[in-house]
Amino acid sequence: MLTLRNTSSFLWDHFLNDSAGTTIVLPSSRGEPKHGISPRDACAMAEIYARLQHITNLDVRTPELLGRDIKRNLILLGGPKANPVTKEFYAAHKKELTFRLDDGVIYDGEQHVIVIPGYIQEATHSIEHLVVDYGLVLYADNPFGSSTKVLHLAGIRGCGTLAAALAVTDDTSLHIIEQWLTTWHAGGCEHSFMEILVKIRARQGTVVRGTLSIEKLIVNHSPKQWSWASTNHQELQPVTPHQLSITLNGSGKKESSVEAITINGQELNCARSPDRRRLLYALAKHSKEDFLAARSETNGWIMPSALAKEMWNINAETGALELSPDLRRVVADSIITWARHLSKKGQLKLDKKICLDHHYVNNNILVFDHDLKKRITDLVYMINHDAKATFGNDFHLIEAQHGCGYRLNVHPALISFTNPGHK
Repeated sequence: MLTLRNTSSFLWDHFLNDSAGTTIVLPSSRGEPKHGISPRDACAMAEIYARLQHITNLDVRTPELLGRDIKRNLILLGGPKANPVTKEFYAAHKKELTFRLDDGVIYDGEQHVIVIPGYIQEATHSIEHLVVDYGLVLYADNPFGSSTKVLHLAGIRGCGTLAAALAVTDDTSLHIIEQWLTTWHAGGCEHSFMEILVKIRARQGTVVRGTLSIEKLIVNHSPKQWSWASTNHQELQPVTPHQLSITLNGSGKKESSVEAITINGQELNCARSPDRRRLLYALAKHSKEDFLAARSETNGWIMPSALAKEMWNINAETGALELSPDLRRVVADSIITWARHLSKKGQLKLDKKICLDHHYVNNNILVFDHDLKKRITDLVYMINHDAKATFGNDFHLIEAQHGCGYRLNVHPALISFTNPGHK
């Protein structure tokens, strides 16, 4: 563990010399994952604490216990889902941010490229099978205090968070960063907004020290901006930069739980149609899960039958609505009672061949007699029409292909789900 006690660094000068003090803010025990700080987050904290242990007025807190200390110099561990203070920090610096940390990816808004963790081929995407991870380092003015700073460290997985901590405590990495800042004459920019993307290799859930590399560095000191990227990062293929976000309320399993659907920050006009919300949520959920799956061959495509089951619980083979047995019995009883009542009053005449029982009701009444494919096709047309009206005729939100079905014309890495009311 390298403490760099005698090494001057632009990133650390303020934390070492400011009388306001420094607080290391851990991920929340109420965040995601809900078990609290992970072993790799703990290692990241240890690296930082070792760097600062000789200064006075150093504290370690969780977001829930931060209180007025939010005005001090802050070192934030974890992304916006794991750390609510990070989420507020991101919101305050939204205009300056180039990188965006989402579920399973980091998106580079300057080059319109993404980086994702690497795993052992044909293995599940567990931390034990991780071979490559990415982390972010952000250095900026503290939006919650006066004349204080924030150093934010986060990764796609825990190894990425540790990599971010190593990037600002390792002699070699710090020397490289300082050299670039000197080259750009950016080292003296007290109020610069700095972003650093780092990469590290892992083995069996543990980072491989000595494999840390800096992939991109950006210094934004308005009105000037400096940027450098590694050859590997420059060669990444750009993705269409449309960003789709779905805001949920609750578990997200019911259509009513979808509160808003936005593209590039602008809400899509589909709030009046539950079916359109269902369809977009089903496509987005499938696309994201397919993208993050260890072994997937569908490339995001989903057939109409699978969509129908996801949206309306319609059995792909019979078209029957899959009600629970208890509910099916109650509904059938009500229909039978109603029909027999009308029959006794002479208002309903049943064919003699009809045996009005539960079997008849379930197989001839509690089924959908419409064409599911046509229904979904019509919904896709209406959604695309809404999207074109909002974003222009060249924008095609949902793709259709014979033999494959449907998928969103949005890169899965740029699909995100937020649930502000979920605890």
